[in-house]
Amino acid sequence: MYTLCPQCHHSQQISRKQLKKKRGQQLSCPECKQQFNATLTLSKKAPQASSEETQVTPPKKTQVLIQDAQIPELPALKKAKNASPEESETIDKPVIELYDWQKPPPPYRPDRWLMGLILGLGLLTYQVYYFKGYSLSQDPQIRPWLNSLKLPLAAYRKPLEFTTVGSSLQPSDKDHYRLQVSLVNHADFPQPPPYLQLTLQNFYGGIFSQRIFSPQEYLSKTEASTLIKDSATLDIDFLIAVPAEEIGGYSIELK
Repeated sequence: MYTLCPQCHHSQQISRKQLKKKRGQQLSCPECKQQFNATLTLSKKAPQASSEETQVTPPKKTQVLIQDAQIPELPALKKAKNASPEESETIDKPVIELYDWQKPPPPYRPDRWLMGLILGLGLLTYQVYYFKGYSLSQDPQIRPWLNSLKLPLAAYRKPLEFTTVGSSLQPSDKDHYRLQVSLVNHADFPQPPPYLQLTLQNFYGGIFSQRIFSPQEYLSKTEASTLIKDSATLDIDFLIAVPAEEIGGYSIELK
Protein backbone atom coordinates (compact mmCIF):
# COMPACT_ATOMS: atom_id res chain seq x y z
CA MET A 1 0.00 0.00 0.00
CA TYR A 2 1.10 3.55 -0.68
CA THR A 3 0.40 6.95 0.83
CA LEU A 4 1.08 10.47 -0.41
CA CYS A 5 2.49 13.42 1.56
CA PRO A 6 0.07 16.41 1.21
CA GLN A 7 2.97 18.84 1.56
CA CYS A 8 5.61 17.68 -0.98
CA HIS A 9 3.56 14.95 -2.73
CA HIS A 10 6.18 12.33 -1.99
CA SER A 11 4.84 8.81 -2.11
CA GLN A 12 6.01 6.12 0.24
CA GLN A 13 5.11 2.51 0.82
CA ILE A 14 3.41 1.49 4.07
CA SER A 15 2.27 -1.90 5.34
CA ARG A 16 -0.89 -2.87 7.22
CA LYS A 17 1.19 -3.60 10.30
CA GLN A 18 2.51 -0.02 10.27
CA LEU A 19 -1.02 1.35 9.86
CA LYS A 20 -2.24 -0.65 12.82
CA LYS A 21 0.74 0.37 14.90
CA LYS A 22 0.45 4.08 14.12
CA ARG A 23 -3.32 3.90 13.60
CA GLY A 24 -2.96 5.76 10.32
CA GLN A 25 -1.83 8.97 11.98
CA GLN A 26 1.37 10.83 12.73
CA LEU A 27 3.27 9.45 9.77
CA SER A 28 6.44 11.41 9.02
CA CYS A 29 7.45 12.23 5.44
CA PRO A 30 11.10 11.27 4.78
CA GLU A 31 11.53 14.25 2.42
CA CYS A 32 10.02 17.26 4.15
CA LYS A 33 9.52 15.77 7.64
CA GLN A 34 5.83 16.74 7.55
CA GLN A 35 3.49 14.88 9.92
CA PHE A 36 0.24 13.78 8.19
CA ASN A 37 -2.56 11.21 8.36
CA ALA A 38 -1.66 8.28 6.09
CA THR A 39 -5.25 7.01 5.76
CA LEU A 40 -6.39 10.16 3.92
CA THR A 41 -4.17 9.52 0.88
CA LEU A 42 -3.99 5.74 1.08
CA SER A 43 -3.98 3.79 -2.26
CA LYS A 44 -3.06 0.32 -3.47
CA LYS A 45 -0.90 1.59 -6.36
CA ALA A 46 1.93 4.04 -6.28
CA PRO A 47 0.64 7.48 -7.39
CA GLN A 48 2.22 8.87 -10.55
CA ALA A 49 4.20 12.12 -10.42
CA SER A 50 2.43 15.18 -11.78
CA SER A 51 3.33 16.70 -15.13
CA GLU A 52 4.92 19.67 -13.43
CA GLU A 53 7.23 17.40 -11.50
CA THR A 54 8.18 15.43 -14.62
CA GLN A 55 9.02 18.58 -16.52
CA VAL A 56 11.22 19.94 -13.81
CA THR A 57 14.73 18.70 -14.31
CA PRO A 58 17.65 19.46 -12.13
CA PRO A 59 19.93 22.11 -13.48
CA LYS A 60 23.03 20.90 -15.23
CA LYS A 61 26.34 21.74 -13.78
CA THR A 62 28.21 24.17 -15.96
CA GLN A 63 31.82 23.54 -16.64
CA VAL A 64 34.07 26.55 -16.94
CA LEU A 65 37.15 25.99 -19.07
CA ILE A 66 40.13 28.09 -18.18
CA GLN A 67 42.49 28.11 -21.10
CA ASP A 68 44.49 31.28 -20.89
CA ALA A 69 44.76 31.49 -17.09
CA GLN A 70 47.89 29.92 -15.57
CA ILE A 71 47.64 28.66 -12.02
CA PRO A 72 50.99 28.54 -10.23
CA GLU A 73 51.90 25.12 -8.93
CA LEU A 74 53.29 24.62 -5.46
CA PRO A 75 56.73 22.98 -5.13
CA ALA A 76 55.16 19.98 -3.40
CA LEU A 77 52.68 19.53 -6.27
CA LYS A 78 55.44 19.79 -8.85
CA LYS A 79 57.49 17.21 -6.97
CA ALA A 80 54.52 14.83 -6.76
CA LYS A 81 53.72 15.39 -10.44
CA ASN A 82 57.25 14.62 -11.63
CA ALA A 83 57.80 11.73 -9.22
CA SER A 84 57.89 8.12 -10.28
CA PRO A 85 55.05 5.73 -9.33
CA GLU A 86 57.08 4.30 -6.43
CA GLU A 87 57.91 7.78 -5.13
CA SER A 88 54.30 8.92 -5.51
CA GLU A 89 53.17 6.04 -3.33
CA THR A 90 55.60 7.10 -0.61
CA ILE A 91 54.43 10.71 -0.90
CA ASP A 92 50.78 9.74 -0.43
CA LYS A 93 51.51 7.61 2.61
CA PRO A 94 51.40 9.47 5.94
CA VAL A 95 54.61 9.61 7.97
CA ILE A 96 54.10 7.98 11.36
CA GLU A 97 56.79 8.47 13.99
CA LEU A 98 57.34 5.49 16.26
CA TYR A 99 58.56 5.40 19.84
CA ASP A 100 61.89 3.77 20.63
CA TRP A 101 60.22 0.69 22.08
CA GLN A 102 58.12 0.34 18.91
CA LYS A 103 61.07 0.40 16.52
CA PRO A 104 62.51 -2.97 15.47
CA PRO A 105 65.87 -3.80 17.06
CA PRO A 106 68.99 -3.31 14.90
CA PRO A 107 70.41 -6.42 13.26
CA TYR A 108 72.89 -8.41 15.32
CA ARG A 109 76.46 -7.93 14.10
CA PRO A 110 78.83 -10.47 15.71
CA ASP A 111 81.84 -9.08 13.85
CA ARG A 112 81.40 -5.68 15.48
CA TRP A 113 81.02 -7.25 18.92
CA LEU A 114 84.22 -9.25 18.37
CA MET A 115 86.12 -6.18 17.22
CA GLY A 116 84.93 -4.18 20.23
CA LEU A 117 85.93 -7.00 22.58
CA ILE A 118 89.45 -7.17 21.10
CA LEU A 119 89.89 -3.39 21.33
CA GLY A 120 88.62 -3.37 24.93
CA LEU A 121 91.01 -6.13 25.99
CA GLY A 122 93.90 -4.38 24.27
CA LEU A 123 93.12 -1.09 26.02
CA LEU A 124 92.81 -2.84 29.38
CA THR A 125 96.15 -4.60 28.88
CA TYR A 126 97.86 -1.33 27.99
CA GLN A 127 96.46 0.39 31.09
CA VAL A 128 97.65 -2.43 33.35
CA TYR A 129 101.10 -2.31 31.72
CA TYR A 130 101.32 1.50 32.00
CA PHE A 131 100.15 1.88 35.61
CA LYS A 132 101.15 -1.46 37.16
CA GLY A 133 103.90 -2.69 34.86
CA TYR A 134 106.85 -1.81 37.10
CA SER A 135 105.31 -3.12 40.33
CA LEU A 136 104.31 -6.37 38.60
CA SER A 137 107.80 -6.80 37.17
CA GLN A 138 109.24 -6.54 40.71
CA ASP A 139 106.98 -9.29 42.03
CA PRO A 140 109.06 -12.51 42.27
CA GLN A 141 105.99 -14.67 41.65
CA ILE A 142 104.77 -12.84 38.52
CA ARG A 143 108.15 -12.00 36.97
CA PRO A 144 108.89 -15.57 35.72
CA TRP A 145 105.57 -15.63 33.88
CA LEU A 146 106.33 -12.22 32.33
CA ASN A 147 109.77 -13.47 31.27
CA SER A 148 108.13 -16.42 29.51
CA LEU A 149 106.13 -13.93 27.42
CA LYS A 150 109.37 -12.28 26.24
CA LEU A 151 108.18 -8.85 27.40
CA PRO A 152 110.64 -5.97 27.94
CA LEU A 153 110.86 -5.65 31.74
CA ALA A 154 112.57 -3.20 34.03
CA ALA A 155 115.61 -4.44 35.94
CA TYR A 156 114.80 -6.36 39.10
CA ARG A 157 115.78 -4.22 42.07
CA LYS A 158 115.34 -5.45 45.66
CA PRO A 159 118.19 -4.07 47.87
CA LEU A 160 116.85 -5.94 50.91
CA GLU A 161 117.66 -9.22 49.17
CA PHE A 162 121.36 -8.31 49.33
CA THR A 163 123.28 -9.49 52.39
CA THR A 164 126.42 -7.78 53.72
CA VAL A 165 128.98 -10.52 54.31
CA GLY A 166 131.67 -8.25 55.73
CA SER A 167 132.90 -4.65 55.79
CA SER A 168 135.83 -2.60 57.06
CA LEU A 169 136.76 1.09 57.29
CA GLN A 170 140.51 1.65 57.81
CA PRO A 171 142.86 4.62 57.29
CA SER A 172 144.70 4.34 53.98
CA ASP A 173 146.85 7.45 54.26
CA LYS A 174 146.63 10.77 56.01
CA ASP A 175 143.95 12.06 53.59
CA HIS A 176 141.81 8.95 52.93
CA TYR A 177 139.98 6.06 54.53
CA ARG A 178 139.55 2.76 52.74
CA LEU A 179 136.05 1.21 52.75
CA GLN A 180 135.66 -2.46 51.83
CA VAL A 181 132.26 -4.22 51.62
CA SER A 182 131.27 -7.71 50.39
CA LEU A 183 127.65 -8.32 49.26
CA VAL A 184 125.75 -11.47 48.22
CA ASN A 185 122.65 -11.40 46.01
CA HIS A 186 120.08 -13.80 47.51
CA ALA A 187 117.34 -12.90 44.97
CA ASP A 188 116.15 -15.38 42.34
CA PHE A 189 116.90 -12.86 39.57
CA PRO A 190 119.92 -10.80 38.56
CA GLN A 191 119.82 -7.21 39.80
CA PRO A 192 122.03 -4.10 39.58
CA PRO A 193 124.38 -3.07 42.41
CA PRO A 194 122.62 -1.23 45.25
CA TYR A 195 123.20 2.25 46.61
CA LEU A 196 125.38 2.43 49.77
CA GLN A 197 124.45 4.71 52.64
CA LEU A 198 127.50 5.27 54.87
CA THR A 199 126.88 6.77 58.32
CA LEU A 200 129.85 7.97 60.46
CA GLN A 201 129.59 8.23 64.23
CA ASN A 202 131.79 9.82 66.91
CA PHE A 203 133.02 8.12 70.05
CA TYR A 204 129.80 9.02 71.88
CA GLY A 205 127.55 7.29 69.31
CA GLY A 206 126.37 10.50 67.69
CA ILE A 207 126.08 10.84 63.91
CA PHE A 208 128.22 13.59 62.43
CA SER A 209 128.34 12.55 58.74
CA GLN A 210 126.16 10.62 56.32
CA ARG A 211 126.26 10.08 52.57
CA ILE A 212 124.75 7.82 49.89
CA PHE A 213 127.14 6.46 47.24
CA SER A 214 125.78 5.38 43.84
CA PRO A 215 127.22 2.33 42.00
CA GLN A 216 128.91 4.71 39.52
CA GLU A 217 130.89 6.26 42.45
CA TYR A 218 132.24 3.11 44.09
CA LEU A 219 132.53 0.94 40.93
CA SER A 220 133.85 1.42 37.44
CA LYS A 221 131.44 2.19 34.60
CA THR A 222 131.54 -1.38 33.35
CA GLU A 223 130.91 -2.93 36.78
CA ALA A 224 128.18 -0.38 37.63
CA SER A 225 126.13 -1.39 34.55
CA THR A 226 126.63 -5.14 35.08
CA LEU A 227 123.85 -7.11 36.77
CA ILE A 228 124.77 -9.25 39.74
CA LYS A 229 123.50 -12.78 39.20
CA ASP A 230 121.60 -14.70 41.83
CA SER A 231 123.83 -16.09 44.63
CA ALA A 232 126.75 -14.07 43.22
CA THR A 233 129.14 -11.98 45.39
CA LEU A 234 130.04 -8.31 44.88
CA ASP A 235 133.26 -6.93 46.42
CA ILE A 236 133.42 -3.16 46.90
CA ASP A 237 136.69 -1.34 47.59
CA PHE A 238 137.06 2.47 47.37
CA LEU A 239 138.52 5.48 49.19
CA ILE A 240 136.74 8.27 51.06
CA ALA A 241 138.12 11.55 52.31
CA VAL A 242 139.14 11.90 55.97
CA PRO A 243 136.32 13.68 57.87
CA ALA A 244 136.86 16.65 60.22
CA GLU A 245 136.10 14.59 63.33
CA GLU A 246 137.59 11.34 64.43
CA ILE A 247 135.55 8.26 63.48
CA GLY A 248 134.32 6.27 66.44
CA GLY A 249 132.10 3.92 64.43
CA TYR A 250 130.18 3.49 61.20
CA SER A 251 127.17 1.69 59.67
CA ILE A 252 126.22 0.69 56.12
CA GLU A 253 122.70 0.44 54.71
CA LEU A 254 121.72 -0.70 51.24
CA LYS A 255 119.30 1.51 49.29
